[in-house]
Amino acid sequence: MMPSQDQGKITASSMPRILGVVLAGGRSSRMGSDKAMLPHASGLTFLNYAIERLSSLVPKVVVSGRLLDPQTQTVECIPDQTPGLGPGIAVWSAVLFAKQQGFDSILVTPVDMPDLESQHLQRLIDASLPGVPTCATFDGSLPHPLVAIYSVSLEHELQCVAESTRRSLRAWLASRAHTLVQLPESAKRDLNSPADLTLLADRHD
Repeated sequence: MMPSQDQGKITASSMPRILGVVLAGGRSSRMGSDKAMLPHASGLTFLNYAIERLSSLVPKVVVSGRLLDPQTQTVECIPDQTPGLGPGIAVWSAVLFAKQQGFDSILVTPVDMPDLESQHLQRLIDASLPGVPTCATFDGSLPHPLVAIYSVSLEHELQCVAESTRRSLRAWLASRAHTLVQLPESAKRDLNSPADLTLLADRHD
């Protein structure tokens, strides 16, 4: 019997449904001001830039770890299960939310990586496998657990991480199979202090 014309094709309905998650729950204590509201070179705030780079890749984007003004932001916010205890809990909270919303996985990025672009994140999507964490690496060996894709099937494993003493996503990844995707070292930059912001501004002058 001849195969049908559509056999083997990937349709929109069979593509994994990925929820984009911007991690923005940090206190910005070293920066001295809210990093999410800082101006990005694109003309947007850091928060809006992070939302926009995900929006071109996934059907929905949410912000984790903070409340937004509904008059200026249209994306949904999800609270951490236990605020202030690190990104491991934020990732677990996002996976729980994604599962409730019918998504297959989450693509997480921090709010404070100004050189991370949509094309970099597309590489993670292209390399992802069902049930296997997919993480960026900038040195070829160490995973960056906050630029990553996590399946909702990992809910219970992530709960164990979130409820552990260390709450370390990197330690958990070291103990199980995961996929690494090499990204340019230049995209690794993050902002933690006013000095970092000055260097970024000087580079774009």
